[in-house]
Amino acid sequence: LAEVGETCDAISQVARDLGLRDLGLTEERPEFVDLRDTLDGILRLYARGAAKATHIERDYCDDLPELMVPRGRVAQALISLVSNALANVRGAPVQRLRIQLRADDAVVTVTVSDNGQGRARSLDHFFEPGASEAHAAGGLELAAARNVMRSLGGDLLVESLRGSGSTFVAWLPRPKQHELRPSGTVRKPEAASRERRRSVLVVEPDRRVLAALSHLLRERYDVLLAHGCQEARALLADGTRPDAIVAACDDTDSRNFVEWVLTAHADLTRRLLITSDLESSDDTLLGLPWLEKPLEPAALMRAIEARFVAPLRKTGSSSQRLPRVVAKG
Repeated sequence: LAEVGETCDAISQVARDLGLRDLGLTEERPEFVDLRDTLDGILRLYARGAAKATHIERDYCDDLPELMVPRGRVAQALISLVSNALANVRGAPVQRLRIQLRADDAVVTVTVSDNGQGRARSLDHFFEPGASEAHAAGGLELAAARNVMRSLGGDLLVESLRGSGSTFVAWLPRPKQHELRPSGTVRKPEAASRERRRSVLVVEPDRRVLAALSHLLRERYDVLLAHGCQEARALLADGTRPDAIVAACDDTDSRNFVEWVLTAHADLTRRLLITSDLESSDDTLLGLPWLEKPLEPAALMRAIEARFVAPLRKTGSSSQRLPRVVAKG
């Protein structure tokens, strides 16, 4: 009973924070909304119900503006997408849900991806009210979520293939110039100064190791998972900028990925932490910190912390090698 009461109190608080009150009774006025806060509140709402095997990945860009929208309506639409994704991943060997926030000069986009079974039916039927596969579990229908986005000048699109999961992309227009705050910024001072959780991208071809590292790191960091180098390349090419990249480097493909980061994304070079066995280490790892497999959890945590707090080297000292970090498994 105590746990039920605690859960009800938490849900009530999140609902108040998201503006989910008196819905349908009054016309909700637009206000400045930070989608990061809204999505974090929704994820707290579902944290107790999500299976322990579910890996929720947050991938938010740093320069995200606030939107001028009705808070409750947008929150309900996002609840629909999150609950739908959580329902889709049930039964998957490694249940993954990734939420991305991106912004350009015209719009802000929210991408909700899952690695569920996907859908075989036509994409046109995803948003048919009443269709069995158009319902979000525990939330609004996907059709209603799309109507909300369209009524606010945006839209909701979907890509889904059987066996490859589903990806929903919702976008909303940025505030117009006359809607900006008098100071010329759309960010709240308290939001701009808040401490951001560090993010770690884990690149690992072994699904079991990938899941284990996610469980180990997610209590302290926002963890992004890449099952192999191809997925990691796509993430980085899409603009993902983690604070640290923990990348397995045990074969030719993984070495090519490390070399690609060193050449194509030099700004991420100092965020790389390689995991490898000594027998497979070669010149690709020279100058990069690395940990010996099998990984020892405490050594991994220490190494990541060192990468976060290590001061940036002065310009012109690129010829100086970074210290290696070797931990016996």
